[in-house]
Amino acid sequence: ALRYPGCKHVIQPEDIRPLLSTGGFDQTWTCPNCGQKGRLKDINWRKSTGFSHYFIEISPIFPKEALPTDALLEALQQVSQRPWSWFYSVSST
Repeated sequence: ALRYPGCKHVIQPEDIRPLLSTGGFDQTWTCPNCGQKGRLKDINWRKSTGFSHYFIEISPIFPKEALPTDALLEALQQVSQRPWSWFYSVSST
C-alpha cells in the first residue's frame, strides 16, 4: 500500500488520482487522517508513478537492456543543472 511519509497513513486508492492531478511533483498533500503535509515527490510511489521535468524515452527495447550509465546521468545533470535518475515506464494503452 502507498503511504504518506512521516505519519505512514495509507493513501486510499480513490485518493491517488486526485493527488496526481494537482499539477506536479512539487505540489503538496495533506493527510486526511492527521493533517500532516508534505510534497508529492516525498511519497514512495513504489514503482507506480514517475515525475520529471524532462524525460528521455528509449523504445522499443527490453527494460533491463536500457539502463543508463552513471556517466550519462552525470552528463545530463551538467546540461540541465538538475539531478537525473531513471525508471521503467509501462504503457497502459
